[in-house]
Amino acid sequence: MKRILKIFIILFLVFSQTIYAENIGIKNYKLNNNVELRGIRSYYDFNFYVDENWFLKDESYVYLNINISEAIKYKNSMLTVYLNGSSVGSVEIYGKKNIQTAFFLKREKMKVGFNSLRICAFKMIDGEDSYEDTNIGNWIEIQDDSYVHIEYEENMENIRLSNFPYPFLKRGNDDGFNTVILTGEDLDSYLALFYLSAVFGRYDAYSNLSLRVEHIKDFSVDDVDKNIIVISPYFELDENFKKYIDSEDRSKISNNALVKLIKSPYNVDRYVLIITSFDSKKLIFAAKALGDIDFLKGVYDDTFYVGEYKQKNREIYQDRVTLKDLGYKDIVLNGIDNEVDFFIEIPKDRSLKEEAFAQFNLRYSNLIDFEKSSLCIYVNDIPYLDKALSLEKSRGDSIRLSLKDVVQSGSVKLKLKFNLVPKDKRNTAYLANNLFAVILKDSIIYKPTKIEKRRDLLFYPAPLIEDGEFNDLNVVIPSSLDGEDLSNLSNIFAFLGHSIKGLEGLSVSLFVDKSKNNLIYGLNLKELQDNLYVAKKDRRYKAKENIVLNEGDGVIELIYGVYAKDKFILTLNAVKREGIKNISKYLSDFDLVERLRGNVCVINSMGTVKTYYIENEKSIYKNIFSAYVCLGMAIIVFIVLIYTNKCKE
Repeated sequence: MKRILKIFIILFLVFSQTIYAENIGIKNYKLNNNVELRGIRSYYDFNFYVDENWFLKDESYVYLNINISEAIKYKNSMLTVYLNGSSVGSVEIYGKKNIQTAFFLKREKMKVGFNSLRICAFKMIDGEDSYEDTNIGNWIEIQDDSYVHIEYEENMENIRLSNFPYPFLKRGNDDGFNTVILTGEDLDSYLALFYLSAVFGRYDAYSNLSLRVEHIKDFSVDDVDKNIIVISPYFELDENFKKYIDSEDRSKISNNALVKLIKSPYNVDRYVLIITSFDSKKLIFAAKALGDIDFLKGVYDDTFYVGEYKQKNREIYQDRVTLKDLGYKDIVLNGIDNEVDFFIEIPKDRSLKEEAFAQFNLRYSNLIDFEKSSLCIYVNDIPYLDKALSLEKSRGDSIRLSLKDVVQSGSVKLKLKFNLVPKDKRNTAYLANNLFAVILKDSIIYKPTKIEKRRDLLFYPAPLIEDGEFNDLNVVIPSSLDGEDLSNLSNIFAFLGHSIKGLEGLSVSLFVDKSKNNLIYGLNLKELQDNLYVAKKDRRYKAKENIVLNEGDGVIELIYGVYAKDKFILTLNAVKREGIKNISKYLSDFDLVERLRGNVCVINSMGTVKTYYIENEKSIYKNIFSAYVCLGMAIIVFIVLIYTNKCKE
């Protein structure tokens, strides 16, 4: 009992984030949403992640806050928790309105990677009612403040480059990037930085990252409690880092980049990663190599050299996959009322073709009342398609829906919910435990797509990303960037990295490259002023197309056809400096990205977004085209006039 009371005290002292005290890491995985379990037997599965570099402690537990229907008074009503298939504890729930309880999770029952916690409930109202599964009073609700609490020590010894991105990026952690990146002030260092930022985004594809970047010259003692990554030509390195590069290293870095991992000289619990070369262009190859898991597996030391790096054949987008291809086995659902969710992702630069579909192959119990049992498919939690179950098809049934009807691009959530009503109402409790439905692993998701030229920020990260790579993208930067600018850009590229398969198609320049797509950061280029929808003139921003830009605003503009018909520019600008930071957040945060629309977004200091879609693109390309058309028509008119005069003569 004292141990349980200790847990309740801890509950009020910890929050849903990673905390460090005496080198003990604490990670809380919150439920986030209330979960209702109905009927006699029901369950809920919750997954949590254990990093391969954690040494787990025995003080881990699951805390549950449960509201219980007053109608549940049968004394054998119980709740049981399973961890990866093994039971960890049970509690009686009858005759109670609320239970707050905790079960300890033994470290030997947890595994590296995703772990499954199953909360099972057996609940009856009086033990005699044959309709308990359809009785609306037969429920419990797991509250959203329930969570899994993991305690661990980090493995900070014997770290090798093969562990990368650990310890610089701790995947799945809320505070996973306890690192400062130091960079030189040349374009090659910046390009390597942006590729490395994308690498971090690809390693942790579902988290918002907060990268911090400084120039080497601005490095301060305030950052010594962090891990450090240094990207710089050798001649710009600070002496504090140069001293770790020995004569053997120097003999090789004229034609290679050096990647070297050392213990931090400032903090025994931190590391420093040095990326350097006499030839600054080699830094780019090193950054790309750090994004290749298979390459790093072959690195057994704390140092490697990169001369040329060519990416391996990247993963090809697959039109047709089965649940087995996605890592599923046959999915077995037991009980009266159960469900399972599937998430389908379509790259933002693609749209589904008409023939796209999802087909779920099924088997289910013969003990159900087929006149009352059914399956319903929910799309983004809204009922969409249902079907009755039948005895004739119980050994082999299926349900198919058109994907094109429910999603164009992006993600869609499909929920399959079974309602299995027992045939014999007199033995409901017994039968409920034996009812089942199986979603077979040979179920098919067929999602043929076509590449789209995206002209709307609704589809961001398209058009910056196309077909899994940077879309021939040139980053145009001012001649002077500070750490905040570099952090803004790095976080944008970390977000873009969530969507890439290959590390190609990126360049950095002080000037627009008219043969490429261009991302223009914080510049007011004179040659573009007449083609922007919001342009700066005489040190003030000029309102165009009924778009008003106030003092604290920033603006994102996506414009096609300025230099070539199918090429775009994406400009990020603001009246004041802080406006650029706001723009960067909206291009690097999963929640904020959802608010982008149109080809012009104006974002104020309060985070309010105004979106516009302007069809009449005012571009140099169109003006040149129009000029040629006018000239051609003038020539034709001139020839016709001459011909007419000759005929009269």
